[in-house]
Amino acid sequence: MNASPVIGLVFSSQRNVDNVRKVLEGKPCRLVEAVFDLEDAVEPVRQIIEDQGVEVILSRRGTAYILRQQFSLPVVALPDTTANQLRALKKAAGIGQRIGITQIRTGECNLALCEEMLGFQPEIILYNDKRSLEEGVLQARQRGLEVVVGGDITRRAAQKYGLPYVDLHEHPEIPASFFDSIINVVQTRRKTLKEKERYRSILDGISEGILSVDEHGAIEEVNLQACSMLQVNPRNVIGLPVSSIFAAMPLASAHERHDPLSNITVTSKQREQLIVNTIPIRVGKKAAGAVFSMQPAS
Repeated sequence: MNASPVIGLVFSSQRNVDNVRKVLEGKPCRLVEAVFDLEDAVEPVRQIIEDQGVEVILSRRGTAYILRQQFSLPVVALPDTTANQLRALKKAAGIGQRIGITQIRTGECNLALCEEMLGFQPEIILYNDKRSLEEGVLQARQRGLEVVVGGDITRRAAQKYGLPYVDLHEHPEIPASFFDSIINVVQTRRKTLKEKERYRSILDGISEGILSVDEHGAIEEVNLQACSMLQVNPRNVIGLPVSSIFAAMPLASAHERHDPLSNITVTSKQREQLIVNTIPIRVGKKAAGAVFSMQPAS
């Protein structure tokens, strides 16, 4: 890599940040910290991406999931190892018999080995955000759970409702090879961005207007010439259905067709006549979108 990767460390406590810093100590990278969690991390992360040029985010389970929904750059979640789960659940078993462990709702929590090794199955407390996590811990206490296992966010909820807590990350395990994985992620992203810019330069360099849509008819790309002909701002149309640009059939359903369309006449917002052609995109026999080319009828 020509430049060292810029890695954002987004964790719920300075302790977690310091643990990762120890693993990455001496590695050729620049680290940027943001000590926030779950939905509270979204705006701070947006800021460090814009101000510090962060290329990849390291975080934990729930926060990583929420950040992936908000940003296109890679977000890598540090794993909760089976060894960590076993140690934490064994410690929790010394406090009480009814044990809960928190888990982001869309994630995976495979505790089969823990049950096999320890002889019991903890109750999984699912959550989507900070509020639902707190509600889940409160309801667990009301159901008679005696101890809860989780990260720092769980700890704060457990302390709020007077429920004993065991830290899932008390003995963090981050393999030294983890940095190599981060390098690969950054290299892949840089290569993708480079290809995207090359593709964008080609699109903007041709005289025809070009617009592409995905298999659902949502606009994915539009070049400068098409923006000028259609009088649209690319930021405002990306993601919109193509029917918002070409309302009439058959152009509105071009992404569903298996055959091209040629010399379709439409009228732009400036009342200029445009000639539009489409080429279907197919993956095997399945329709996967379409490319529209256009030029003034004149």
